[in-house]
Amino acid sequence: MISQRKIAEHLNLGRSTVANILRGENLLKYSEETRRAVLETAERFGYRPNRASRSIRLGRTNVIGVIHFGGHNDVSRQAFNLLAKGIAARGYDIYVLDLTWYDGSISKALDKLVEMRVEGVVVCYMAHFFGATEIDILKRAKIPAVSIGGNEKWGIPTVHGDARTPLNQMVKHLVSQGIRRLQILTNHYNARTTLNRIEGFKSGILEVGGKILDNPGRSETIAQWPTEEGIFGKITQIEIAPNQFEPAYQYVNRLIDAGTLPEAFVCSNDQWARQVFLALLQRGLKVPEDVAVTGFDNDNFGNYPPYYLTTVAQPIEAECEKVLEILLALIKGEKLSQEHFVFPCNLVIRKSSLKPCHSPKH
Repeated sequence: MISQRKIAEHLNLGRSTVANILRGENLLKYSEETRRAVLETAERFGYRPNRASRSIRLGRTNVIGVIHFGGHNDVSRQAFNLLAKGIAARGYDIYVLDLTWYDGSISKALDKLVEMRVEGVVVCYMAHFFGATEIDILKRAKIPAVSIGGNEKWGIPTVHGDARTPLNQMVKHLVSQGIRRLQILTNHYNARTTLNRIEGFKSGILEVGGKILDNPGRSETIAQWPTEEGIFGKITQIEIAPNQFEPAYQYVNRLIDAGTLPEAFVCSNDQWARQVFLALLQRGLKVPEDVAVTGFDNDNFGNYPPYYLTTVAQPIEAECEKVLEILLALIKGEKLSQEHFVFPCNLVIRKSSLKPCHSPKH
């Protein structure tokens, strides 16, 4: 690798002259001819700054780390792209770590970020897997961190969307379509992202005069719906591994076999809704005529056939901007007046929840 010393020797210049020009410092000291010669020679020889030496010299690496558990949905991919652009626009480099590269070991991934001496870390959509122990690794290394979709109890600033309100609205929308048997499908994690969805679903059912059925909530239990009239909601938490979606498909097939389908599935994310769609269509059922289906995240596929999926759009761009604003303030040593930021999410209504007939089923 070509070094600043080699460029200086090639041009018969002092090393400090080359270093200053390449760093953009004290440029008025040098003639335009000298500046052009240094930059053109550096480009021709493929010069790249030595990050290790720069880190020793400046006491900083100019790198921001992003840690996540895989870009398996549009929300994650959009967030990574926006973060990368935002980090670059602020003059930093980005170092991205996917936990799947480390067999899901958060401690190994964090050790890598500490080893890289990153100046800050964004913890991206990992509310189910991260915790105080992992945050402590970053704190001991004195690396500031901010999370998107994290947990307020971690002790770091958190930015997330409001899932409770749109789930409440989702229930009321479905009831307005004449639907009286609603079932939410979500994961078994006890994190805020899951609990807020459940709370929104519950509050929606209760506010329209409905009843939440008393059941264990686990997918192992297949309970019949009440025969009496009224609005009823079931809460089902399906046992899954990280980034697994097939259990939703398998569970819906079990409900079909048992004859206990709801009139609407309210899915925790769009990928689960896709699996529910697949199970229903393969068994000859129509959406929304036989069963309505909704999701959460507003993945791109939901705007196309056969889905036309009713869902919830998260404010990803606003979240990413706020996260970087907070992180740069922490890197500069500034005090925050607020550490938790909640952005509104928007209900997106499409064909998958619009019943042809609005009269209740009995």
